[in-house]
Amino acid sequence: MNNMSIGDRILEIGHKFSNRIDVGILNGALSYVDHNEDHLAIDTFCEHLLEFETRIQRDEYDELCKLVADMGLDENAPPYRYLSQLLVS
Repeated sequence: MNNMSIGDRILEIGHKFSNRIDVGILNGALSYVDHNEDHLAIDTFCEHLLEFETRIQRDEYDELCKLVADMGLDENAPPYRYLSQLLVS
């Protein structure tokens, strides 16, 4: 069972993309966690993934979907509904 806070989970998955998204842009999105704005952090992070057409692996996609669901966000709402378009074939 994962005992990490939502904010820590956002930071963990976000840092996995530090070699695929500009670090300044990535840190800007993840910095919302420091201000207890987890929803804004995950929303901004996912928007950046889409904006920069960042390819994601199946396990990363599954982790993001689980995180979004655990946060009580609607997986069928933008930007989350479009993440599947970024999956590596």
